Parts: sequence; C-alpha cells; structure tokens
Amino acid sequence: MIPTWIINPCKKGDTINSKKITFPFDITDCIISMQFKLSANAKTIFEWSSEDDTFEKISSTEIIMKSRILDVLPFTYLSDLQVIFNNGEVQTYLNAELTITNEYTV
Repeated sequence: MIPTWIINPCKKGDTINSKKITFPFDITDCIISMQFKLSANAKTIFEWSSEDDTFEKISSTEIIMKSRILDVLPFTYLSDLQVIFNNGEVQTYLNAELTITNEYTV
C-alpha cells in the first residue's frame, strides 16, 4: 500500500515551506515529479519537478521540495510523488493531499 502524505493546509497566497524527502534508493539519474490536480484524472494545476528545479537533488537519495507561494484556487488537491527511472519505469513513491483554503476563511 502506498502511503499518503497529508500536507498541512495553507491559505491561498501563503508560502508552503520547503521539505526534505529521503528515498530508500538511488535517484541520481531519475526525474522526480509531483503534480497536483483537482482529481486523479484532471489536468495538472501546479507541480514540483526535478526537471524545473522546484525539486532540488541534494544527494543520491535526497531532494528538497522548494518553498513556493500557493496562489491557486482554494480546493483539496490530490497528487502523487513519482520517480521516473532512466529506463522509463515509473514508481509512485507516495500519494499526497493538500488543502488550500480561502484567504478570507478564519
């Protein structure tokens, strides 16, 4: 069973803090991607990726999910953290859920 990471809720426009993620295998030649969507089959609304350096590889087993401002529609977004190996194999490492609340919600 794939674990689910429930990310602390954020208000629209807040900054989500950086997070170090450690893998139990070598990710040196891998692409790491985390696409946030409104539902599993919907288009990507925002993402972190090693291809655009929003995920920074800091060792052969660790990445930093860089902080960023989440100025997106309030909603509960679904994602999964995927590791794409250089042979094309894709492994889902974990699922994720992030709730963005309305900026006027108390």
